[in-house]
Amino acid sequence: MDKIYIAPETREKQIYTSAGVTTGIDLALSIIAQDLGAKAALDVARELVVFLKRSGGQSQFSNYLIQQYEAQTSGKDAVARLVAEINDQPTQDWSLTNMASFAAMNARTLTRKFNQQFATTPAEFVEQVRLDKARDLLSQGLVLKQVASSSGFGDVQRMRRAFKRRLGVTLQDYVKGWG
Repeated sequence: MDKIYIAPETREKQIYTSAGVTTGIDLALSIIAQDLGAKAALDVARELVVFLKRSGGQSQFSNYLIQQYEAQTSGKDAVARLVAEINDQPTQDWSLTNMASFAAMNARTLTRKFNQQFATTPAEFVEQVRLDKARDLLSQGLVLKQVASSSGFGDVQRMRRAFKRRLGVTLQDYVKGWG
């Protein structure tokens, strides 16, 4: 029998096993991806707030689920490289023109690919990355002005609007304990 090892879960013909609850989740996501496709697995992982595939030593909670999904499923794809760069450099000027240039494609193609892969626009994607970064910095106790600058929002007012739009909560309420 051919045995495929997917650490720490295994598959052998129609028998699938895993070593614990967390790897059981990983295995279930893998089965969903196999049966229904990567997008369906991403939707379930998003609902569970877990990584689609975990890498060693990472927390199961994911602020960067979409970026991890793209990096894990697309390899060296231009969009994957762009996603990694946005994640690494959220303070850069990520206008649609600049993103398209980085990915070496026109803005319309980039927008179409983002809609297909993430069901969102490139601008909304960048805002989510910045929001996730801001939430992480806020958890470290940094002052709002520094958080806004370091996460790529530039100013506190823009960050406030993103919190309200994306999380449905004011920045003040978030800081007081919603996060």
